[in-house]
Amino acid sequence: MSQSTGRRASATCLRPGYHLPPLMFDADEIEALMLGLRIVESWTDPAMAAAAGRAAERVRAAVPEELERRIGDLALIAPPRSFTGAPTTVDTGPYRRAIRERRVLQILYEDEALAGTERRIRPLGLLFYGSKWLLAAWCELRSDFRSFRLDRVAAVQTTDERFRPEPGRTLADFLGRWTE
Repeated sequence: MSQSTGRRASATCLRPGYHLPPLMFDADEIEALMLGLRIVESWTDPAMAAAAGRAAERVRAAVPEELERRIGDLALIAPPRSFTGAPTTVDTGPYRRAIRERRVLQILYEDEALAGTERRIRPLGLLFYGSKWLLAAWCELRSDFRSFRLDRVAAVQTTDERFRPEPGRTLADFLGRWTE
């Protein structure tokens, strides 16, 4: 990286004794990263969108000038929700935290007819499916996997109860059944 841009070429410290050298991406990798970050900025909650914006700035700061210019000229666009007519942003933050911390959620879920059911679920993963966010979960009421559209969750409460991965009740198990 050139000194004229003020970029640092030194390794980034992960923790004492470990270093990650500066990353080099080719043009296709840069396009993939930037398109992915633009999708995250357009289709996630404000906290995740802000994180994607910060990550995009770090990518721009880490690449050579020739690739940085290509980023500015990148013609891969993620349309904003308003352009597609999609509903307002669903806050994925509570779900992301519950997945990360393996906390049971208590939700009030409404079906298409707006009939609500209370569910205790083990959140396993978030899936983005054609402008809809789905929560993959183990549903204690049904004793089976379920996917919940986040725009149909009327209320969510994170409990203090934690769960451990169990054979047959993991995200990999869910995805294996979902893709069959």
